[in-house]
Amino acid sequence: METKINSQNLKFKNQINNFKNPVKLKKSFQKNEELRKASLEFEAMFIKQMLESMKKTLNKDQNLLNGGQVEEIFEDMLCEQRAKQIAQAQSFGLANLIYNQLQKK
Repeated sequence: METKINSQNLKFKNQINNFKNPVKLKKSFQKNEELRKASLEFEAMFIKQMLESMKKTLNKDQNLLNGGQVEEIFEDMLCEQRAKQIAQAQSFGLANLIYNQLQKK
């Protein structure tokens, strides 16, 4: 019980120190925002790779657009944007797991 009270007191003192030092609180907030952004970007990269792997399984002969290199560039950009949208929607959940794990450190 004694250690629980001590840990609560320590937590309370840290909160008071944050109010006394708003610059430190702002830096902590900025660090969390940067971590959130990096987690979302990593999730988007992972989803993009997954979508590209799925695209490779499609039969190129049945492709409606036979645009060559232009089509490949467009499809790559489209795949990247879809991945970012999926990550922003937080429906995949990988970014939240990464954020929570790294925030503990």
